Amino acid sequence: MSRCRLLSVAFLMSAVLLQAAAGPSAVTAADYEAVDGLKYVLIDTSETESFLSHRHDTTGRLFVGGREALFVYEPRQDAVDGPLYGERQLLYRFPNHTWIYDLAIRGDDIYVLTMSALYVVKDARVKREGLTARRLMWGIPLGHVHQCFHGLAWGPEDDLYLVTGDPTWYLLDPVRPDHWGYWTYFSQPEGTRMHWNGVGGAFRLRPDGTRLQVVATGLRNSCGLAFDEHFNLFTNDNDHEGNPIGYVPGRLLHLTPGADLGWPRGWMMFKTPQRRDIVRTMFEGMGRAVPVGQTYYNEPQLPERFRHNLVVARWGARKVTRYPLLDRGASFRTRELDVVQGRDLVRPVGVSVGRGGRLFATISYMRHNEGSPTYKSDLVMITGSDDAAPYLFDSYDAVAASVDRLFDELKSDHWWRRYRAHVELNRRGGPILEEAAARLEVEKADSPRLIHLVHLAAASRTPEATTALAKARASARPEVRQQVYRALAEYSELGAMQAMFVEGLADEHPRVQLAALEGLFRFDGVPAEVLSGPAVSDDSYLRQTAVRLLVAKLPPAELAKLCEASDPRRRLAGVLATGRRLTVRPATAPLPDEVPLGDPRGPVVNLDGEEVDLRDAGRIGTYRIKDFWKHAPRGPDQQRLFALLLARLEDDDEIVRLQAATFLNLLDDERSNAAVSRVRAASERSRLTGQPWQPVAEVATCGPFPNRPVRDSGDVFGPGFGPEQRPIDLAESYDSGRGPLVWSRRNRDGEGQFSLAEDLPADPQQSAYVYFQIESGQQQTIELDVGAKSWVRVWHNGSVVWSSPIWFRWARANNVEPRQRIEKMQSALPIKLRAGSNTILLRLIDSGEGPPPLAIRSLEPVVARVPSAEEQTLAARLEAALQAGEAAVPAVFFEYDWVGAVADGDVARGRQLFTSIGCNKCHATRGDVPVAGGPSLADARARFSPEYLAESVLVPSRNVSPLFRATLIVDRDGRQHRGLVLREDANRIELLQGDAKIVVVEKSAIEEREETSQSPMPAGLVKTPEELRDILAYLLAEGM
Repeated sequence: MSRCRLLSVAFLMSAVLLQAAAGPSAVTAADYEAVDGLKYVLIDTSETESFLSHRHDTTGRLFVGGREALFVYEPRQDAVDGPLYGERQLLYRFPNHTWIYDLAIRGDDIYVLTMSALYVVKDARVKREGLTARRLMWGIPLGHVHQCFHGLAWGPEDDLYLVTGDPTWYLLDPVRPDHWGYWTYFSQPEGTRMHWNGVGGAFRLRPDGTRLQVVATGLRNSCGLAFDEHFNLFTNDNDHEGNPIGYVPGRLLHLTPGADLGWPRGWMMFKTPQRRDIVRTMFEGMGRAVPVGQTYYNEPQLPERFRHNLVVARWGARKVTRYPLLDRGASFRTRELDVVQGRDLVRPVGVSVGRGGRLFATISYMRHNEGSPTYKSDLVMITGSDDAAPYLFDSYDAVAASVDRLFDELKSDHWWRRYRAHVELNRRGGPILEEAAARLEVEKADSPRLIHLVHLAAASRTPEATTALAKARASARPEVRQQVYRALAEYSELGAMQAMFVEGLADEHPRVQLAALEGLFRFDGVPAEVLSGPAVSDDSYLRQTAVRLLVAKLPPAELAKLCEASDPRRRLAGVLATGRRLTVRPATAPLPDEVPLGDPRGPVVNLDGEEVDLRDAGRIGTYRIKDFWKHAPRGPDQQRLFALLLARLEDDDEIVRLQAATFLNLLDDERSNAAVSRVRAASERSRLTGQPWQPVAEVATCGPFPNRPVRDSGDVFGPGFGPEQRPIDLAESYDSGRGPLVWSRRNRDGEGQFSLAEDLPADPQQSAYVYFQIESGQQQTIELDVGAKSWVRVWHNGSVVWSSPIWFRWARANNVEPRQRIEKMQSALPIKLRAGSNTILLRLIDSGEGPPPLAIRSLEPVVARVPSAEEQTLAARLEAALQAGEAAVPAVFFEYDWVGAVADGDVARGRQLFTSIGCNKCHATRGDVPVAGGPSLADARARFSPEYLAESVLVPSRNVSPLFRATLIVDRDGRQHRGLVLREDANRIELLQGDAKIVVVEKSAIEEREETSQSPMPAGLVKTPEELRDILAYLLAEGM
């Protein structure tokens, strides 16, 4: 029998040891701590069972799911010095790698959600032997252990809600972010099928597994699920670390009926502010999230500040965090506060409420993310620091309780008790629901029971319920009116008319408006009040729901009227509806056979010991909407919708144009691609035009070189010399045919001009090279002013992006007037920068008009600079770094010939090392893959020498651009955060740490902030010269 400890912040290092239930070992005081006036009590520890999910019944029994086993712990209330629970008892064991992600209790049955199926284990709440698991729902492919079925929660109408991840997450395309999975979900009665087009989603079904329905779509990897006391539904969503610029931080989401949460087409509104098809998330500060279990807390057991909070187990952040729910329009906003802080290997994975309103958590011990690990785990109770053994609570058996007792429980100050009574009353059903209608008629206006009676009465489907609901619809409490509209929409037998829901659109509270709007999906047509209200609302939830109603109810002719309306807000609503109908497949529609499917990952799943190949059950695979557009039969309606969007690319309103471009981009249609690119480029240019010019302060020059023109080509320069043939080394000299030439640094003179006379004589037969670097913290397009009248060729990262003599030749061949040629030249040169260092090389001929202006304008900060020429050898610089303590570089690296070694490197092993070491989390190797934080390594062969890359890996802080220096932040709790500032606004700072994790720090919590001279990248990532050789060979390989 193990020992448990009570830990608070004040007494963390002097823990009081108490006797616990079961488990071979105890945690150490350094592992984790409860904060904010809390402490934890260790219940159990296991080295092998990998605890994950847990739920409680009203008697206090604690049910726990792990890697494959379901356990129960019987409570004790006389344990002043002894364990709080009896020994761990095994109820049922599934096959290995099953993973019990969540549990739900109804009556005496335990519902078990594994990664591949939903089961019910009949009577498992009370029986201890002879249990069997009956499968209710299955069909999701095993794309990854962590991307399948996840959270469970009982809804107000007695449906079981669940969420899934996206098993096709790996298909994300950064250019056209759109992919779809296609498979079949199976439910009850046995053999019932539902086609699925989509990614992760939320679903609901009856307790017997029948009537499977879609609740919401567009989830990447939601793991937790919880209703609040007003039956608003919430989940979390794990970010996509492979593309952190677009899909980090993690999300906390309000799930409403039919909502599309955006993945993979979008993530958060602040990421893509020009779009209006994405709903606003509740919180933008989760950072790299990896959230897992989730619960709702509204109990008197803990201090008032913990009430009406979502609580989330944050595996990636090593925390349990809470989020107070605050109103924002039709949805919510929140902030993040710590409950438990882990250290080192400690990673929370599950949370729940039980034992009189205390919190419970499961803690995993994991070094890093693994597919299907066996980890040491703890089961702990979290309670107030002044709470004391035996941690008493008021228990009763809801299944055996009288009806009056259950109705009394609906008035409890504990949400958890009210919720459990609601579930039990729903289970019993029948005359009890009719009694609920009678009670609703006379219930006090301020009673907490009112919300529950609305749904229980509605479930009776009786005329008496209709009468009682009509009275409740006039309640002064918006949460009651909201639930009345939802109940009326749920049960058509109650006879609610369309006019009643239209009336709700005028309610003063946006969430009531939203519930009324959801009810209109039952009726034909779209009331005018929708078009003048929610469809043009600034509230993203109201707008999206209204747009979905337009998609479902309006024919193309009516959509055309909207798209051509005089009000840009109506035109936007028309574009949103048209684009959604054209590019969003109905979730449960069969896929035409003409549409080809890519092979899925994980088509074979284990269902309680039975291996099932999902390919035998129907078509399964992946596709993109452009594939559907290309291969599926198109009718005149589809062509008309396409034409509507195409016409809106010429709209007067930029938001309308960009939204139309967003939808058309997904189709990859040659009829629209050029226009889409033009609209997007024009928008970017428009924003750039308003930015100030930033002069380049310093350049390096080398010349003069003789020109060797090619006859009749228009190329006045001819074959190039060393600077344009290999990466620039400022210590190198070049043979010009008239002697060696070296680089010189040039600064602007007192008149703001570069004096280039030494390198660039006034002779059209000679030219000079000008070189500098532009550092950018992210991928972006800038404009570079090289002068309207300069004869110049420009390279960006080794590729020619402009050559004025060739332009003039083209202009003459195409009969462009001389004045128009000059006007064309006066426009600035757009250059798409990589994140990090970008080399700019110019070759100039003196045109007699003076040196080029060389100025930059950009949307995000850039720094133009000339790197230092290295006078020491690389070996000497590495040894100096070792002596100065900049990096512990082993001597074996000093004399390595990196130029020669690269030719012998193993490119395939280098690619594998680049990923396994974690370089790919911060550095992109392709120009079309935006990776947050670290400098891009795309086009490395043209930009960097082997020695430069070797030194950057071995001594990352030796020569750091100002844009890539680490910032040190100390918060008010004394915690230090060091990393690269990725994003900053008025309220928060987003940091990329050296371990590639992203953290978000609220500015209100900052005590000190300092920019350092160091790189966020840690030294010592590469252990041997052979590893570095192979990584360099990969980065410098042809085609990289």
